Amino acid sequence: MRSRRFQIDRGRAFRTFALFGIASGFGAGAWLTACSSSDSATPSDGGLDATGDVAVDGGSDGGPGGHCSAVEGPACDLVLQDCPSGNECIVQDAGAGSFTTGCVAAGTGSLTAGAACCPGVENQCVHGMECVGPPCTGGPVGTGTCTPRCCEGDDSLCESSPEGYPGVCEVQVFSPPGSGSPRVPLYHVCSYKPGCKPFRIQPCAGSDQTCLLQKDLATYRCSEILQLPAKTNGQACKYANECADGLYCLGPTDAGTCTTVCFRADGDPPPFDASAVGNEPGKGGCPGGSACTGTITGFPGYLGYCR
Repeated sequence: MRSRRFQIDRGRAFRTFALFGIASGFGAGAWLTACSSSDSATPSDGGLDATGDVAVDGGSDGGPGGHCSAVEGPACDLVLQDCPSGNECIVQDAGAGSFTTGCVAAGTGSLTAGAACCPGVENQCVHGMECVGPPCTGGPVGTGTCTPRCCEGDDSLCESSPEGYPGVCEVQVFSPPGSGSPRVPLYHVCSYKPGCKPFRIQPCAGSDQTCLLQKDLATYRCSEILQLPAKTNGQACKYANECADGLYCLGPTDAGTCTTVCFRADGDPPPFDASAVGNEPGKGGCPGGSACTGTITGFPGYLGYCR
């Protein structure tokens, strides 16, 4: 997950959102999503804990299959999309910093899950989905992505993008900032990201992305950096994707530090060709004379950190 802002499209019914993925700071009327830190245990044997993967902060109050969004209402369920035929379920502002759901006439878009779209433009995605992503700048391809709402931990509604990237229910949508009102979690949506390999063996395409290990501890996917410029080695962090590529947010939950990760030849066999790894920084080595001696709690043994 980088700093994400969802602008309200129109009225007080939140239906189409523009996601400003690489802009700095936050503006009025913004929606925020973030990747969260996971709970971490006390480090042991001189190791460090990873403060987060690409999972997101709470907001889920139920299991897969609907009724899992932080925002619910008597009219409909955001994930189940159980409005009467010809309608779709959206978030509505109930006033006083609270939100509910409501049924409105369904959009007429034809773009399916994972398809490129332009946030803020009506009737692009099929009904029940929304377009999230950075704003379009006049290029030939939309910079947003059509996505359904989903239950964290259940990717079944996400499907795959037209390019074949599997969708993962990992992006948390928060309420816009109000006058003294805290942002509250609303629901989750899917992300569609290409694969990668660590140490720039197979780097991500964009400089605004970082290659992160996934929850299965075997695959890597590109994740947009939370806010540019990315944080560098030694800077405080909370989320895994706050740090530049090649660094992870390690340490206690909510009090991590961006730390260079490295390849430990004495660890578990990696799921990639280890012969591509080098001793220099950016290829699995450590900078400035530091050594790859640390271990990361819960991570594969071939991943260490420099100290």
